[in-house]
Amino acid sequence: MRDKFNLWQATSLVVGNIVGSGILMLPVAIASYGSFGLIGWFLTSLGAVFLGLVFARLSHHFSKSGGPYTYVRSVFGDFAGFQIAWTYWLANIISNLAVVIAFVSYLSISYPVLKESALLSFFVGLISLWAAVGINLLGVKIFARIQFLVTFIKVFPLVLLSLIGFFYVDWGNIYPFTLSAGITPNQAILATMSLSIFSFIGIESATIPSGDIEDAKKTVAKATVFGTVISAAIYIWITVALMGIMGATTLANSNAPFADTFAHIFGENFGYGVALMGAFSCFSTLNGWVLLQGQIPLSVARDGLFPQIFGKLTKGGAPVFALIFSSVLMSFLLFFNYSASLLDQFALIVNLTSFSILLPYLVSSLADMKLLWREKNNTRLLWQGMATSLAAFAYTAVAIFGVGIKSFLMGFAFILIGTPIYVVMKKSLEDFLTSVI
Repeated sequence: MRDKFNLWQATSLVVGNIVGSGILMLPVAIASYGSFGLIGWFLTSLGAVFLGLVFARLSHHFSKSGGPYTYVRSVFGDFAGFQIAWTYWLANIISNLAVVIAFVSYLSISYPVLKESALLSFFVGLISLWAAVGINLLGVKIFARIQFLVTFIKVFPLVLLSLIGFFYVDWGNIYPFTLSAGITPNQAILATMSLSIFSFIGIESATIPSGDIEDAKKTVAKATVFGTVISAAIYIWITVALMGIMGATTLANSNAPFADTFAHIFGENFGYGVALMGAFSCFSTLNGWVLLQGQIPLSVARDGLFPQIFGKLTKGGAPVFALIFSSVLMSFLLFFNYSASLLDQFALIVNLTSFSILLPYLVSSLADMKLLWREKNNTRLLWQGMATSLAAFAYTAVAIFGVGIKSFLMGFAFILIGTPIYVVMKKSLEDFLTSVI
């Protein structure tokens, strides 16, 4: 029997996947709307907790690996499940580029040559990607231990520096709330919610490899809630500290907000050290997301909706073909985008993938509501659960509304591309129509 994740290793996967490039890059985008953006950030954190509760409840029903794919397929059928897995997998591959770009961006503070040479930044990003793949191929036991260690190493200094930073906060930078020119409060809140939802992607991390987690029905639920609450607290605490020290206008023009903030307090040399810490944080996040990049096609292949080669495992339990195939695709995408500036690449990837990553959250909330209604044996628990699911659904719907037409069309294109693949895997048009209807 293979070694499995324990509670704290599963929690570290959630925290490690959430707290990464988002906290290191998105404060800049939030600050561009003024300190009013903090309200949107807080509402995003609250909505993320509701989503965490939804995934925790769903994990009680299904202990099988696959996360949102498994939940949607079990409730709404093969076609819906396949489309959720397909769009999520492609968006995962593309959005992992944002993590690699953030990694290179933070390294460039200490090594400016990375800003000057697009080709060198490409090779450094490529090395970081395949290093993460190598760690994942070592197997579940070693990965779980490494992920717990690197998550602690990256989160503890971030929290410690923010605690120190609070002594340097100018609360006049926070309140009264400020707005950028030409932006209304409602526009600022909606825009920052749409941007900051990207930073909470990863709530579902413990649900996807649940087959490799001890006592999955209990552990996955606890890890999801614990990880989401811990991440939300870290996000709010750190963002208030950064904006309070730097001010919204200065922060909005930063390429590496954490490094610039603490260079402002302690001097430029200290900023270099923080930049290296930021790069390490991004690599930790990449390591966790590469795991999911292999686990999703593995789960779909086990159900016969993907080629069986994606289900091939190493002795340590790593989905070897799924990991390598996904990372080869990602390497090509990294090559085709290496000539763009780091920040332009990051913003484009966030916009292109937001809808495709949010869609599984939205449909998972609907699956939870359907299951609650199907098992309505306790009226009080039914309406408590429904309230949580409706809040998660509304929050995700608002975030999807704010991602823009470009992201929506990209997500829709993913669905269209996946449909013929599904038809082929179902072997006949009759099977396809039956699964859809």
